[in-house]
Amino acid sequence: MTGLQKIFLLFVVMYLVVKGVIFVALYIVTLRMEAKGRAFKRKREAILRKRWLHNRELYRKQYDDYERRKLLTEEESL
Repeated sequence: MTGLQKIFLLFVVMYLVVKGVIFVALYIVTLRMEAKGRAFKRKREAILRKRWLHNRELYRKQYDDYERRKLLTEEESL
């Protein structure tokens, strides 16, 4: 091998090592971001579920009150 071929081979190896390091770093960052995203999603869904249950309870209460008023007005009209 000539000197230029050895230098070229050295640069190719360095390029592949750097590329591998960047790949591993991006993979680790992606895993951490995914974990944080999943935690945020779980927290958000818990908040939304609690809000939904509360709103459903309020709706049910209003509907029951409406039904009672409806029955009272029907009884009064008879």
